[in-house]
Amino acid sequence: MRLGKQVKIFDSETGEIFSDSTNYGSQNGDDWVIWYRNALANLAVNAPLVAWKVLAMLASKQEFEDGINTTKQAIADTLGMSYENVMRGFKWLKENDYIKERKVNGQTQFLLNPRVTTCGRKRKAKIELWETTKASS
Repeated sequence: MRLGKQVKIFDSETGEIFSDSTNYGSQNGDDWVIWYRNALANLAVNAPLVAWKVLAMLASKQEFEDGINTTKQAIADTLGMSYENVMRGFKWLKENDYIKERKVNGQTQFLLNPRVTTCGRKRKAKIELWETTKASS
């Protein structure tokens, strides 16, 4: 049985129902991310394979808010690649404005450029966070 959110709009004086609808969530289902075509095409043409893999793994970990809390070593382990190789991917992605790295409460957090990929409905907030976060080396 699929659960949904039912919404009824009615006249408070007469009780007459004007609208009755049920929303079953996104037609795209759960666990989706958005990739923007031009940025994706640029990545496919210009990025080394390791950068593509690192970005795809980070994109798969996106949440609706803020950035991604993980480590470079965890990404290397998940991808089954050497730390040095994954570091080359991170370096390329940072130099080409695909990701930014910051510290939040002492933990590393990665921000993905919201003009490349995003998740959820708060794209404007993610753009503002992206633009106000200084790039680290």
